[in-house]
Formats: sequence, structure tokens, C-alpha cells
Amino acid sequence: MPPEDARRSKDMLDVQWACIVVAALFGAAEAPDLLPDHPGWEGILAWLEQLLLEGYEDPCLPSSHS
Repeated sequence: MPPEDARRSKDMLDVQWACIVVAALFGAAEAPDLLPDHPGWEGILAWLEQLLLEGYEDPCLPSSHS
């Protein structure tokens, strides 16, 4: 294989790997219902919903009260 083709092949594999990693991270972050059941999760979800009802604002997000 010519060196230029080898470099392009390596670059393509690097791009493919980056796409796989990003897709895996995005999928893991957006699909908690695909994870196996855990007895404590219902309590955690109820706690999070209660925080939202009480007006909790995430300090890491920009405030809407500017």
C-alpha cells in the first residue's frame, strides 16, 4: 500500500472511531430506559421530579432570571 493511502486509511479509521465514541456517549446519555432496571431508580426519578416542581435551577445552566 502506498504511504499516502496508508495515511488516509488511518485517518478514516480515526474518524470512524471518533464517530462510534460520540454515538455511544450520546446514546448512553439519552436512553436511560434502555438500561437494566434498578430498584432505586424510581426513587431517584421521583426526587428529580420533585426538585423540578420546587423550582430547582441547575447552577451549571444559564439562569433565566437575568
